[in-house]
Amino acid sequence: MLSYRLTFPVDPTIKERALGICYSSGMEGCQEEGRGDDVILTCWFNDFLSCTAAKSYISRILNPEWIKEIPVEDQDWNARWRESIQPVKVTDSIWVSPSWKPPQLQAGEKWIKLEPKMTFGTGHHETTRLVASVIEAERGRIPNTTFLDIGSGTGILCFIADCLGAQKCLGIEIDRNAWENIAENRNANPSRGTVDFVVGTLDSVGKKAAFDWIVMNMLRVHSGPLVQKVNNLLKPSGTFVWSGLLLVEKKAVIQDAGNAGFRLCAEKQLDEWWCGVFVHSGR
Repeated sequence: MLSYRLTFPVDPTIKERALGICYSSGMEGCQEEGRGDDVILTCWFNDFLSCTAAKSYISRILNPEWIKEIPVEDQDWNARWRESIQPVKVTDSIWVSPSWKPPQLQAGEKWIKLEPKMTFGTGHHETTRLVASVIEAERGRIPNTTFLDIGSGTGILCFIADCLGAQKCLGIEIDRNAWENIAENRNANPSRGTVDFVVGTLDSVGKKAAFDWIVMNMLRVHSGPLVQKVNNLLKPSGTFVWSGLLLVEKKAVIQDAGNAGFRLCAEKQLDEWWCGVFVHSGR
């Protein structure tokens, strides 16, 4: 079975942006090598579509001729990544790490146990931490609410909302390969309320406005077409948190949201990534 590899040189000032793009596109592992003033990144993907999607986005910030796409014999790049994974503090009070690498918890801190497999969302990426910071900042409004995470990956955002007191959390993930990892993580994190997951499209949720909170941490090319459905599923008093977005996309994202009936009420930025907090435009 083949996997795919992208290799390209990158200036250190935009390395994190390039890695974020590859990570969000489904990167399984990465290797860095210094060469003069540049860093050579080698990024592995388990399928052709993920690899070409990453290449397309990277080509927007680098000369496409510098990017080499190479099919390789499949290897367990994820196993290499597991060896280097470290606990990460995603908010002021919540840590995330595998069960076999516990953090040093202080009084009042909580620990979400996630296995670092091929599913996006271990808490290390800026886009995940942006959403987590928004949720914790609003922790007074989280208890006893309903929460929907679109593109849930490992389920991390549902687990964070559950830690903060949400009554019902639902994660939607289209990638069937993520189901085993989601189930494993759910068993490792007993819920305080109700935490459920569905593998399927957003249409599987229904069409009723049933959620107080909806979060969507996905690249704009995938999340943009879903914004109108998000509006239909959000309660009139609800809050929509949209992440997975590059700062350079901010203006276009706000316009997309406005066309779907939302207005921006808050925003956060971390490095090259941007997150918007939206409410219904009538509020």
